[in-house]
Amino acid sequence: MARPAFNRAWLSPAFVACRVFVYALVWWLLARPAANASAKRAGRAAISLLIHAAVTSLAAIDLLMSLMPAWYSTGFALLVLVGQLVAGSALTIAVVARAGLATAWPASPPAPPIWRDLGNLLFTWLLSWAYLAFMQLLIIWAENLPREIAWYLPRLQTGWAVVGIALVLLHFALPLLALLFRAVKDRPKRLAFIAFAVLGANALDVAWLVLPSVAPHSLNGWWLMPLLLVAMGLLLFGGLTDRARAATPVRSGTPPQAELDHAR
Repeated sequence: MARPAFNRAWLSPAFVACRVFVYALVWWLLARPAANASAKRAGRAAISLLIHAAVTSLAAIDLLMSLMPAWYSTGFALLVLVGQLVAGSALTIAVVARAGLATAWPASPPAPPIWRDLGNLLFTWLLSWAYLAFMQLLIIWAENLPREIAWYLPRLQTGWAVVGIALVLLHFALPLLALLFRAVKDRPKRLAFIAFAVLGANALDVAWLVLPSVAPHSLNGWWLMPLLLVAMGLLLFGGLTDRARAATPVRSGTPPQAELDHAR
């Protein structure tokens, strides 16, 4: 555990503001379309992911874990990263699946439909999130140390316990059960519904990570959640859906000439 003098220096307002500015700058650079558009640098996307993982881990510690300075967890930053993967995958799958509803795919394709692979990907991230969240709870519960259980007390001994139960159902059990069936994964409309549901549950998980650490007995923080969701939802109206539809391969009942030549 870091010494109190180091904590005071690391969490001083000026130093935190400087680090947050650096985090925002790095995220902006990584999010630029030109950052990963070059096909000549195949490893750029992998390097960007590593940079994002490092920066986001530090940001999770500075902005979320520091809300309870006496509490720390070595797996918290990884849990936040996997939560981002769940949200990003759910949003991408929902947009792509909705854009592909009007696509006429072949009646009997030689390979499994792409929607099944997307559903399996979302299944994997949900399972990873549940594993990390459960292992963090199990380890802290087994050790039962005051400085560690301080994070769970406002989440399990207040009205937030209902939110925790909702997360177990909506962010893990129900979508995981639905994604076990090919009848759900192979149909884009059903897969899009599951992805949107997971995205909503992930927003609830964000509230679970932040609000109880600030004011566990107050409802004042909840009025910010709809505004946050509306701001994030603006991505859907910024051309994201059109670009996903344009990127979705359109196939009709008559295969292209290139595919006919290949089949011959």
